Amino acid sequence: MTLNPQALSTALLIPLILFALYRRFRRNFGRQPVRRKRLMVRIVALTLAGFGVASSVIATPEFLGAAGGGLAAGIILALVGLRHTRFEATTEGEYYTHPSRTTVCPGPIVMELKNDGQDDHDLKVLDVDHGTVVATWAIAHPGDAVQKHLTLPAGTYRLFCTLSDGNGAHDDLGMHAVITVG
Repeated sequence: MTLNPQALSTALLIPLILFALYRRFRRNFGRQPVRRKRLMVRIVALTLAGFGVASSVIATPEFLGAAGGGLAAGIILALVGLRHTRFEATTEGEYYTHPSRTTVCPGPIVMELKNDGQDDHDLKVLDVDHGTVVATWAIAHPGDAVQKHLTLPAGTYRLFCTLSDGNGAHDDLGMHAVITVG
């Protein structure tokens, strides 16, 4: 049995697409800031791409059936996603921690505490498996960005702010995240 080039390219692309989707979904769990510019760029780009695909195959009857099924599936997924999405207004957007990666390889990494808020914050990294603090940042004032070079073995690490203010402990207000090394 021989595979034609189209079937072979499809067979190679599907696992790559599924892996990219997995990474995207994994990275997007948790509290995140809304980035309106990125949102608008994606809407325009995907709309243009959709029109490009549609214009090349719109005359075929297979397309009409597939488009109807895709539209129905898209609406259902959008409603499910909207039901599970929650927009929260936090005080000046202060109380969230958003790691750029939730999974990293063991070994040397650069970790940065970037304070985009209006209050002071700090950061501790706790090795959950051993119960030890492996890194501590001093207080970062608004606008500060402080990097540390760390070498982390495989394990689970909890990142959190240790400060408190009139609203309570920053950790309790949502300034924490978990990363997995390995």
